[in-house]
Amino acid sequence: MKYYKIFFPIFLATFLFCFSTTASAMTEAERQALIIQIQNQIAELTRQVNEMQGTTATWCHTFNNNLGFNQSGTVEVGYLHTALTKQNISYAPDTGNTYSTGTESAVKIFQERYASEILAPLGLSVGSGYVAGYTRAKLNQLYGCSTTLPPTTCTPSWQTGSWSTCTNNQQTRTVTDLNYCGITTSKPAVTQSCTSGTIDPTDNPTTNPGEPGIPLIITYPIEGGLLPIGSRATIRWTSNSNFLSTSHISHIKLVGYEGPGYGKEFSITENTANDGEETITVPVVAPGKYEIEILVVTRSGGLDYNYFVMSKKFTISSGGPLLTITSPSAGDVWRFSDLRWTIRWATNNFPTPSDMGAYSIQAYLKNQTTGTEDLFQQNLVNDGEETIPSLGLSGSYRLEMRGFVDEGVYYGFSVLSDPFTLIFD
Repeated sequence: MKYYKIFFPIFLATFLFCFSTTASAMTEAERQALIIQIQNQIAELTRQVNEMQGTTATWCHTFNNNLGFNQSGTVEVGYLHTALTKQNISYAPDTGNTYSTGTESAVKIFQERYASEILAPLGLSVGSGYVAGYTRAKLNQLYGCSTTLPPTTCTPSWQTGSWSTCTNNQQTRTVTDLNYCGITTSKPAVTQSCTSGTIDPTDNPTTNPGEPGIPLIITYPIEGGLLPIGSRATIRWTSNSNFLSTSHISHIKLVGYEGPGYGKEFSITENTANDGEETITVPVVAPGKYEIEILVVTRSGGLDYNYFVMSKKFTISSGGPLLTITSPSAGDVWRFSDLRWTIRWATNNFPTPSDMGAYSIQAYLKNQTTGTEDLFQQNLVNDGEETIPSLGLSGSYRLEMRGFVDEGVYYGFSVLSDPFTLIFD
């Protein structure tokens, strides 16, 4: 046993001497890769020596940072590779500290292996390939250096949608946890009883018994929503059996509720179709609280009935576009052979989840010749950059980024890049 105790320090000293004489001629990336290689070789030698001495050494590392393509080249990725190796999960063809397609695929396997602890709390069934909160918690449970991990606490933040039209004496609504805790503590009710044939009595009750009844309910904007000036917004409504063949939407207006715009009306459209939505560009008005007014005129029994249906109160804010695309820029050429493309953007007063409810950013590629669009990437983290695999597309395109709220019920902005070229080579 003494032989190995003497040999190992001599080997290590010789190895480090060789490294010091070579490292000065390397780039930083090459030095980092070599460091990981040395760490792995030392760990393997240590394991072998411990086995010969009848002892064991437990490897540990506490993961404190999220990991993805943007962290490629950092030492933390090397630690991630060690943990994946211990799980017998290959991250090939990646090597050293590289976080590319190999590591992404390996992380997905890890996430799906422990799906009940990583994916289920988020309502997912397929791994994302990105190391974030729940994935780090599982890695730390398995390999964290702390002997006792602190319990994970999560307090739900519930966002409620509008009640649906009354059907079979019942109304429903969506309730979303903005913190994605995966628990139902203090969750508001998602159903309630109602009188069939009417809508939520708190919204525009019918007072004249001879009238046909309220013909629709506005489902977006939601209570407390935020619409920046210049953004694109989709007004949405759901009509019911009271919207007769003799009914029509006379106008849609923006009405000031609180602030400098109080009492003022701004026309959005007139005599529009009852197709459930109207997409607008939020006009330049005084910032403050507003409502959407939809006037439905119904001809019944020789009389015209006017129904002024109001939306929930929401806020119009100033500040210009929330997001600006910086890459791709005009004239750029992206090739399929590049393997990975990186989109970049800058934000300006971008709202937090508490401002807008549950939201995500999605990117689309819009063909300038055919007008078709392809979903490029969804659920982007607002960190200003996203790298994804290249696509087999050719032609002139523009990148469109949209901000969605409440599972796609509304997108608060839509920003286009300058035209650029895709080549499938």
